[in-house]
Amino acid sequence: MKIVKLIIALLISTLVVAQQKTTSEGEERVRISLIEKQNLYAKDLPYKLLKAFCNGDIKAYYPANLNVELNYPQFLSHFGMEKRAYAMIDEDLPDWYCDKTSKCIALDHYTLNCMQFEIEIGEENFFNRNTSKQEKRIDYVKIIYSYNCNVRGVEIEGPVFRMSDIKKLNSENYKINNSSNQAASLSLWSYLTLGNFKRTIIYKKNQFVESPARVSSKELELRIKNENSNWEN
Repeated sequence: MKIVKLIIALLISTLVVAQQKTTSEGEERVRISLIEKQNLYAKDLPYKLLKAFCNGDIKAYYPANLNVELNYPQFLSHFGMEKRAYAMIDEDLPDWYCDKTSKCIALDHYTLNCMQFEIEIGEENFFNRNTSKQEKRIDYVKIIYSYNCNVRGVEIEGPVFRMSDIKKLNSENYKINNSSNQAASLSLWSYLTLGNFKRTIIYKKNQFVESPARVSSKELELRIKNENSNWEN
């Protein structure tokens, strides 16, 4: 029964993903390396987001489509943790059950570590009528499974978190150190909004630019396309 429930959920999500893909002409994508000295304060950002996801404090979305919500067991299953996914399904409680609290089943340490090398940020260019200037705003943060963690050297796109949802997170439970003032801390939303990190543009004007790391832009585009199809299949 557990297997059937997971398969049905995956099939439904796959159909929705295939029907609702969208793109934005003003979109830019940047990568933030979490192993560079300037960005080390953000190294735990993926962990914090995934912890909030696991605890049910934030929604996540498919990397191929920000309009389609991804549930936590599906995420675990995609990254090869079927036993944890089934255990998470067993934790789901019926609507009539009074105590709605469920146990968070975290990632294995190896997978989590592989998701703390870099993150991707999606930005939107817009004209600010108040300042009469062209500005940018962050739309989402995408978790990246590092190419360092598999023999083929292929990175895998993970769940996506909207900035509007990140802003709602309790800053006391999910915060990171302030690089400008070590005595204080910042909410995840505040850190990302301030933009005090080194970034590399990988996508702008509807095309991929040279990858900051290892591969050509065409190869990077092909890898991302293949990975998106893996999510759908």
